[in-house]
Amino acid sequence: MSIIYVIMVIATMQSSDPINSNYQRVKFNSKVECEIYLKNNRMYLTHELIHALENLENDKLLDMQFGCVKDKGTEI
Repeated sequence: MSIIYVIMVIATMQSSDPINSNYQRVKFNSKVECEIYLKNNRMYLTHELIHALENLENDKLLDMQFGCVKDKGTEI
């Protein structure tokens, strides 16, 4: 059985509840692979997600956190 890992993003906004989402453009066969990718690409991911969130009117991004989590429902 293989478990797939994805990058989890938590964006904290000024005027609303935190946004918790899985970034599924890339998937990994181990947590270690995910963590290495995250270490090497954190700046790119942050930049990409800032642009995705900049269209939220009347809200301001305060913080963005990343982590590696098991992708539910992908056990093979």
